[in-house]
Amino acid sequence: MPISQEKRLSEAMATIKKLKIPAHMQDTALKFILQEASDVAVGEPDPSAEETTPDPGQVKGNKVQHLRQFIAGKNPKGAVEEIPCLVYWAREYDKRDKFNEDDVRQLYKLANIRPPKNIGQSLRDLSSKKRNYMRVEPAGGNTGHFKLSHAGEIFVEFDVAGVKKHK
Repeated sequence: MPISQEKRLSEAMATIKKLKIPAHMQDTALKFILQEASDVAVGEPDPSAEETTPDPGQVKGNKVQHLRQFIAGKNPKGAVEEIPCLVYWAREYDKRDKFNEDDVRQLYKLANIRPPKNIGQSLRDLSSKKRNYMRVEPAGGNTGHFKLSHAGEIFVEFDVAGVKKHK
């Protein structure tokens, strides 16, 4: 039985208030929540009932929404956390191993996140041993291409999600 529009609106507003979403983002959040509610009302599966890492074969149909949910779940702060998360997602669910600046810019666009002014500098920072990140490394033989390092993989799986098991 479909939920009345008035009830969906009041539930969405309550969710926005509970999540403490900033005023400048409330309109977008409201549209997103109402869209999710209408999808569930029409009989589509509830996204909150799905497991957090679905089968990569299931992701193809709704790639953009899955990327945005993945990033929202990780809640990265700044390019040094966002880029490894984006690259990790693309490697796991889009089956891409090598990336360049344009690929990262496209992932930022798909995730609806504002990219850093200089993606190239962020990538150099992420590969820096001096800064102790080492989250990306050059992809063998391709100038301007890189891949997620083992340290970057561990970072995305454990540290950025707030688990911080090792330190």
